[in-house]
Amino acid sequence: MVRRVCIARILRLCAAVAVITGLSILPVRVRAAQPLVDGVVKVGEYDHSTVLGNGLYTLSWTVASDTAWFGIQATTTGWVALGIDPEIAMNGADMVFGWVSGGKATVLDQYSTGMFGPHPDDTSLGGTTDILFSGGSEQAGTTTIEFSRKRVTGDKYDKPVPASGNLKIVWAIGNADGISPHAAKGSATINVGAPASIVLTFTIGSMTGTRNGTPVTLDAAPVIQNGRTLLPVRYVVEPLGAMVTWTAGTQTVTIQRSGLTLALVVGKATATANGVSVRIDPADAHVVPVILQGRTMLPARFVAEQLGCAVSYDPTTRVVTVTFPKP
Repeated sequence: MVRRVCIARILRLCAAVAVITGLSILPVRVRAAQPLVDGVVKVGEYDHSTVLGNGLYTLSWTVASDTAWFGIQATTTGWVALGIDPEIAMNGADMVFGWVSGGKATVLDQYSTGMFGPHPDDTSLGGTTDILFSGGSEQAGTTTIEFSRKRVTGDKYDKPVPASGNLKIVWAIGNADGISPHAAKGSATINVGAPASIVLTFTIGSMTGTRNGTPVTLDAAPVIQNGRTLLPVRYVVEPLGAMVTWTAGTQTVTIQRSGLTLALVVGKATATANGVSVRIDPADAHVVPVILQGRTMLPARFVAEQLGCAVSYDPTTRVVTVTFPKP
């Protein structure tokens, strides 16, 4: 399934988040803590990358917590493929195939049943499609495919992606859209590596925050109102590769990332997480999303922790520290 985020809508949202003791922020012009699956591999977006096939195929990846993100850039206007943990040649490889046609990306979750194929869809073998988000683009003779999935899906036709250490892969490209003979192929062993840690800080009333100790400029200074800290919401969701939409008619903010869908409504003390009703703050029904000076403010501790961050607050220095992934 291809899911795209409307960047203009995110920028228009320009929301902010509120908590008693802290919230997550994104410094401007720095790599997100997790890639944004939008079909474009940006410089520094992923933790790791390797160039294969004498420059024909570039694989980028980030593994954090229970999720893996992959970006493929290949010199072709046809299909690209990645095989995870093959046994002999292609046999037993967890395959992902993708191509872009008419501006639309198709990304398939497949499994190789032989040394040289075939590689039917997991669903045809009794498995499931376990790609969380995917996207693609094609420009100047290069096809780009991005996708995310759980490291361990529970599907016997998916191979686990380790949190660290080495992982065997196979790769291939073809000259046509859709499954067709390959034009180039190869194999490699990549070092998955440990998740990159992101530590963010901000100070109440200051336009300057830090990312791993480096000063960054925010577009709105955090403030405290009614005992709550407020700050633009995109500094929470964009660094974690989340997708954000704003529905004006119902005054609902929807945040999607890695199989998680959060929906928060202005003025309501409950949110939904994957359709299940959850109190935003079990101890205080006054913690609700609000609109302040034309901006939507979200309860940040709830959002940040749902997205896998640890949050702390120093009342003496008035500094909030956000750490991803949660230790």
